[in-house]
Formats: sequence, C-alpha cells, structure tokens
Amino acid sequence: MVDVVRSAVLGFLAGLVWFVVLSYSEGARVDSLTAGDTLRVIPVILISIAVSAVAIWAISRLRTAFGIGTAVGLIVLALIGLIVGDLAMAFANPILLPFPSLFSRGASAISVWIAVVASLIFASPTKRRNPDVQRAEEQPRLSHQYP
Repeated sequence: MVDVVRSAVLGFLAGLVWFVVLSYSEGARVDSLTAGDTLRVIPVILISIAVSAVAIWAISRLRTAFGIGTAVGLIVLALIGLIVGDLAMAFANPILLPFPSLFSRGASAISVWIAVVASLIFASPTKRRNPDVQRAEEQPRLSHQYP
C-alpha cells in the first residue's frame, strides 16, 4: 500500500513538472509566433518533446498509480490555470500574478490535454500487459535440478 501511495505521489510530482514544461513551451511558441522569430522556439520544443518522452516511458514502465498520479497532477494544474487565469485578469489575486500566464497557457494548451489522455492510456492495465510476459507466466517454472 505504501508503494502505491509513493508511486502516486511521485506521479503527481512528475505531472507538475510535465505541466510546467508543456505550459512554458506553449508560451514560448506563442511568443515566437507573435515576434516573428520561429527559430527561437526550437530548443524549447525539443526539451518539451524529450520531457514528454521520458514521462511516457516512466508511465509505461512503472506502476499504474504513477500514471494516474501524473494525470491528476496535470489536471489539477490545468484547473488551477482556469481559476487563476480568471483571477489574474481581474487582478483579484496579487500573489499569483507573476505566474498567471504559466497556468492559463497550460490550461488552454492542447499539449497538456493530450498528455493527460496519454498518461491515462499508458497507465491502464490493459496497455501494460505484455503478451510475452503473460505467456512466460503461464508456463510452468522449472526447478534447477542437476542430473
């Protein structure tokens, strides 16, 4: 039980990091398109692709709780982005004003929602079951006996 909770918490933290990277890359993409300098965004997009690949790899290799925790982390920050975006526009919350674009851009970014769906798909038990492993588990185990 402790391992499942630990995996879920680590997944949640991974979701937070993944959200920040995807949100920052979305902001950099929009800013570069606005400024007309599209070459400036290439390193940021490469970093976000690398982080996404590592996250998907970790979700597919680790416990199901890790993937669900990652999806929950992404969804929580996206919901914070929806709430904070409205508050920042009204200047009702001066504490979060340095970060409103990070949260609101992440909430509106399609890459964040694709990451949520991908983390849930790769965390599902049906995708995690490898047929070769299943076949190997069904075969009787041989003891190491010497003649």
